[in-house]
Amino acid sequence: TRLEEELKAERAAHLTLIKQMAAMEVEVKQARDAINALEAERNIRIDLEKRLSTLEVRAERAEELAARLAEEQKIRVELEREKATLDVQVANMQKLDKLLSEERQARMNAQSRASSAEAQLARLEGELGQQNTPGSSRSFFSRLRGR
Repeated sequence: TRLEEELKAERAAHLTLIKQMAAMEVEVKQARDAINALEAERNIRIDLEKRLSTLEVRAERAEELAARLAEEQKIRVELEREKATLDVQVANMQKLDKLLSEERQARMNAQSRASSAEAQLARLEGELGQQNTPGSSRSFFSRLRGR
């Protein structure tokens, strides 16, 4: 009958609506899952960007440190060269100082020997002067010296 047909039609429409709602719920769940996945990917991307920024900053610092280290090594090499030059100069100065001391000592020894020789010569002259004849006014050694 007609009422049964209307009831069947209503049930069919109701079933269709339930199916559509179930399909929509599935789509909503899929959309939420997709949104959650996108949000997770976004968070991962943000985290990776932060890490990348940190690495870029570290790389810049490493480059600065490497440049500074290279400059310090260059300065160290220059200082080592200068030190080696100064060491050679100090060694040469010490050799010169030693030579000057030796020369000074040799001069002092020569002067001492010369003084001793002159004293001995004067003594010999005195002895010879006493032996010379009374008429001779200059000694033999005085004449040799031109005195």
